[in-house]
Amino acid sequence: MLFAVRDLGIQPAALGGIIAIGGASNFAGAALAPHVLRWMTLGQTLIASTVVSGVVALLIPMAQGPWMGAAMLAAHQLLAAMQMMFKGAWPIGAFTGGLLAVQTGSRFTLTVSALGVFASAGWLWFSPVRRLRSQD
Repeated sequence: MLFAVRDLGIQPAALGGIIAIGGASNFAGAALAPHVLRWMTLGQTLIASTVVSGVVALLIPMAQGPWMGAAMLAAHQLLAAMQMMFKGAWPIGAFTGGLLAVQTGSRFTLTVSALGVFASAGWLWFSPVRRLRSQD
């Protein structure tokens, strides 16, 4: 939030609209999940969605100005359904990210965060999750 308002110049009301997109994307993701699982296995879906989320997250620190920043944040919010799986670790990540941002700056911290998403995709790839066929 601080990066969006302070560094990118996104107005608070516009940021609220971007965050609202995340709520709508949760609903859309839930509606699309059964269709995606018809042509991809559950493991493939989890890994692919994590990689896509990492790519979009990596674009955020590259944003320059309010319009590009808003577009990157909106794209990230569209992947909010995937975020539900990680919310248990958010307090630890928020604290650690805050400490890192104070020492190194917002852009570097957001880049490290995005790389962490890619690392979680690697964790899924080398785990039994990759071989999951269905939810049963």
